[in-house]
Parts: sequence; structure tokens; C-alpha cells
Amino acid sequence: MQEIIPMLCQRLREAWLMLKVSRFADAEHKVRAILRLIGSQSGTKDTRGIIITLKLTHEDIANYASVSRETVTRLMGNFMKDGDIEILDKKYILLKPSFLEKSVFV
Repeated sequence: MQEIIPMLCQRLREAWLMLKVSRFADAEHKVRAILRLIGSQSGTKDTRGIIITLKLTHEDIANYASVSRETVTRLMGNFMKDGDIEILDKKYILLKPSFLEKSVFV
């Protein structure tokens, strides 16, 4: 029982954060918030920034952010072009300090 209560509390916190993200008006803020949230939960800090070690597809990110996959693909391209993120080994996402500075965190 003592292990179930903290786990349920953590899941409830995550659900509240997801509700906050869904209230953002534009897709860019939603995607930035989701990437930052995933980075804070399961990312690894590195000298270059935060590496998201989960293998996420654009579809996964789109589902979390409640936007279309095409929108995520376009935004990820923009983030890479701006130098805010980098894709490592074709599966990990590096969130650079410039991305973290621009991101809205819930």
C-alpha cells in the first residue's frame, strides 16, 4: 500500500501537467512544453543540454501535445534549423540551452 500511494500521486501530477499543456493556445508552445516535460522526467543532463533518452516518434509527441503529426514534423524542423534541438543517433533528442530558455514550463 505504501508504494501504491506515491505512484498514484505521481500519475495524478502528470495528468494535471498534461491538462495545463493542452490549454496552451498555439502548437509551438504545446510541443515545447511536452519536450521539456519529457526531458525533465526521463532526460539525461549533458554538457550540451538535456538528452531525451526515450525513442519518441513525431506521432508520439503529437499525441502528447494534442496536435497533428505534420505540425510536430514542421516544428521539429524549425527547432533544428534554429539550433534549439539536435537529433542524436537518429533516435534521441538533445534539448539545447537555447531551447530550454525559450520554452514555457508548466
